[in-house]
Amino acid sequence: MYIYISFLLMSFLNILISLIDKRFEKYMTFFLSINLIIFFGLRYNVGVDYNLYYETISNISGYEFERLEPAFKIIAIISHYLSPHLTFILGSTIYTLALFKFNIKYSPWPSLSFLLFLSFPFLLLSSLNLIRQFIAISIILFSIDYLINRKFIHYFLSIIIASLFHKSALILLFIYFFIMSTKLTIFVALSFMLAIKILLDFLVSINALPHIYIVGFEDKNIEISKVILLSSVILFYFIIFRLTHKIKRYRIEMVSYNMIILSLIFYITPKIYNISEELFIRFTFYFNQFLPLLIVYSIERIKILSDKLIVYLITIVLLFLSIFYYIYTLYFKGIEYNLIPYNWILG
Repeated sequence: MYIYISFLLMSFLNILISLIDKRFEKYMTFFLSINLIIFFGLRYNVGVDYNLYYETISNISGYEFERLEPAFKIIAIISHYLSPHLTFILGSTIYTLALFKFNIKYSPWPSLSFLLFLSFPFLLLSSLNLIRQFIAISIILFSIDYLINRKFIHYFLSIIIASLFHKSALILLFIYFFIMSTKLTIFVALSFMLAIKILLDFLVSINALPHIYIVGFEDKNIEISKVILLSSVILFYFIIFRLTHKIKRYRIEMVSYNMIILSLIFYITPKIYNISEELFIRFTFYFNQFLPLLIVYSIERIKILSDKLIVYLITIVLLFLSIFYYIYTLYFKGIEYNLIPYNWILG
C-alpha cells in the first residue's frame, strides 16, 4: 500500500510546487507520470484482470484470445513472443502519457487535476484492470481536439481506431452532434436509454441475447458514492457557472460538463429499467475521464467570485475528500480489486 501512498504524496507535492512557481508544474507532472509508468507498467499480479490477460497472452490459441479486438490481438501476439509483461507496460505507458497530455493542454491547474485522476479509483487505478478499454480511452483523450474543434472525419477515424482496441469506444460516435448543448445532451441521452431498453427487450424476446444482460444483479448495486459524487459536481458547477455566466466558457469546459451528465444518466438508467449495469458502467469510464477537469474549472470560476483564501479553503476540502476516497478504496477494497499487496517484476 505504501507505493500508492507515495504517488499521492508526490501529487500533493506537485500541487504545492505549482502554487510557488507554475513554471515547474509541467516538469513535475511529467516526472510523476514517468514514475507511474514504471511502477504500474512493471507490476506483477496486480489488478483483477491481470492473470486473465497473462494467461490469454501466454496461450494465443485459446477462446479468450479469439474474442479480443484486432488491434489488441497484435499487441498480444507481439507480447507472446517477447514477454507477456510487454502488454502491461504498453497499457500503462499509453494511458499515463495520454493523461499527461490531456491535463497539460486542457486543465487550468494540471497538478490538481492529475491528483484527482489518481485519487478517484474509477480513473487511474481502474487502468490496472481494464487494459484494452483504457488504451481505447487513451486514443480518445489524444484526439479530443477533433471533438472540440468539430473535425468530424478526424474524430470518426479516431473512434474507429479506439474501437479496434475495445469495441465499447463506438459509443463515443453518437455524442459528436450534441455534446456542445446541455439540453440536447440530456434529451438525446434519455432517448438513447429508452431505445436501448426497447432493443434489449426485443433481443431477449427472440433469444438473441443471454438473460444475464437484461436482468439486474441484486449483488451489484450501483455504487451510490459515484452517483452522489457526480451529482454534487454537476450541481456545484451549475451554480458556479450561473453566478459567473458572463465569463467566457471554454469548449472543453462545456464538453466536460456534458460528459459528466452523460455519466450520471448511464449510472442511474439500469436501476430505473432494472437491467444489468455491466454494459452501462463500461461506457461511463469514457465519460468519467472529464470529471477532474470539470472540478478544476469549477474552482477557476470560484476565483472570480472570491478571494484566494476562500479558493484555497475549498481546494483543501476537495483534496481531503479525494484523498479520503483514495485511501478508503485501497484499505477496504484493495484486496478485492487485487491492488494490495503491490508486487512488481523486478522482485
